[in-house]
Amino acid sequence: MERYDRAIVVILASLLLAGCRAAGPSPAGESRGLPAYYPSRYTELVQASRSEPAGLLVYSIMSQKNWDPVAQAFQRHYPWIRLSTLDLGSYEVFERYYSEAFSNARTADLLVTSSIDAWQAFLAKEEQAPYDSPEAGRLPAWAKPAHGVYAVSADPMVLMWSKTSVKKPPTSMTELAAMVEADPAAFRLRITSYDAEKSSVGFLSFWFWIKHKGDGGWKMLESIGRSRPSLQSSAGRMVDAALAGESTVGFFVSTISLLPRFPQVEPVLG
Repeated sequence: MERYDRAIVVILASLLLAGCRAAGPSPAGESRGLPAYYPSRYTELVQASRSEPAGLLVYSIMSQKNWDPVAQAFQRHYPWIRLSTLDLGSYEVFERYYSEAFSNARTADLLVTSSIDAWQAFLAKEEQAPYDSPEAGRLPAWAKPAHGVYAVSADPMVLMWSKTSVKKPPTSMTELAAMVEADPAAFRLRITSYDAEKSSVGFLSFWFWIKHKGDGGWKMLESIGRSRPSLQSSAGRMVDAALAGESTVGFFVSTISLLPRFPQVEPVLG
């Protein structure tokens, strides 16, 4: 792989309810050749990677469990490349990169995070490497927000609930709003979601909700708001609050933080 003075970056699109699967090298890897649409120089890049002792370092907002399928597939293709991934906060990804890059220390080759405002600042500084992936033509337009920036995942925001406290869980925002309207006291301080002022992912969740639902969406949020929800800066904190019994229902919860907790939390969390 070529080395850059600036990071090759990818963006995690966590608010879209669709996904895409990109083609790649065959499972047998280099021995069976690369897809025909890969440029001829790509074989040279693969060969050059054999002399890269530093390996590939990724700063992301995803746990090792999220990364395992990707890492295992990558190692099957390129077993000589050491792949290291760190699970950091959405803004910490950039803070760590800036600090290390400023001091000329070893830093990330790939950044994966959902902080859209921090990405805008990153792009304004022209920190990204203008990498043209051979797979770019197979990605939808929304997955290529900037030159050298790619969406790697599209994950739904979901409802979660405490199985011990909520016997008939809501299956939609409409149902959640109706539950709160019927008995606001039962949900007072017991519903959790993002704090839009502290989380760009939270801001985007609410923004897309209103864009999609309009006045009807506002009315649902007003109904839920009567319970005085406990607002958090991250989905991980929402999940922790539900597991601790502090919250009984969460909405707009990122599956990136929620799903890796299963199946361990299956008995108490839905």
